[in-house]
Amino acid sequence: MRKKQVIAIAAALAAVLLMSTAVYTIGNMGAENNQAGNPAEQAPLNTAGTEEMEALQTLTAEQVDISAFSVPLGTEAEQILRNTLVHKQMTEQEIYYYNGLPSEIKMMTRAEAIERLDELNQWLEENDKPFSEYTDEEREQLNEVYNEQLACELYIECMATGMDGLNSRISSMIEQLEFSLANTENKLTIWGRSTQGNKNRKAQLEFLLDVLYDMQEDVEYLRYDYQTALNKLNCISDYWNLYNCADKLENINPEIFHNYA
Repeated sequence: MRKKQVIAIAAALAAVLLMSTAVYTIGNMGAENNQAGNPAEQAPLNTAGTEEMEALQTLTAEQVDISAFSVPLGTEAEQILRNTLVHKQMTEQEIYYYNGLPSEIKMMTRAEAIERLDELNQWLEENDKPFSEYTDEEREQLNEVYNEQLACELYIECMATGMDGLNSRISSMIEQLEFSLANTENKLTIWGRSTQGNKNRKAQLEFLLDVLYDMQEDVEYLRYDYQTALNKLNCISDYWNLYNCADKLENINPEIFHNYA
């Protein structure tokens, strides 16, 4: 989708829904392409991410709050966690994942976890064969490897900071919205729940996914600095959280999304 289309639709959203200034930021993602060649006026960015990072940067590893985390105190795992939290504030989902991980995974740095994941993937590739050919002992070992593989993947995601962390958040949000879109499409087709709210939700999800796909590419090719990308991602997340409810979706004019519905 061309970015000018994103701008037009986001502007329409702002006008009809009287949305917060966060949506205007989404709409201005490609503002440099305005016809007059002059800087487009932008409403203030959602500064939640900026304030969060500024607050974190004033804390040392010893000062960050780890009360929400399940981590063995006085160990290397605690220090690794503290060092990470100096640079990021984990989401509720990341905290949930982290707390469910075994202690031996938490003892690794993120780089060590990546190396371990490569080893596990290589083992799985070398030992690949039809499941029926595995012995009981091999199946037990296979299950252990799969569990450790998943644990490493979750840990790597939780401990990502900087642009790696942003890429991880974008990918995670894309997966979430793609799942919601598939579920909504099932409601409209298979389950026969063709309500206006579901139609609007489908169009809304397609719109947000287009924005996220563009943003994922921009972050990958470093077209944004970290803080700009973080602000834009927070705006998208805030919009989804604010308007992801049936009563508001029922009242959206479907013509806003005619290119996506």
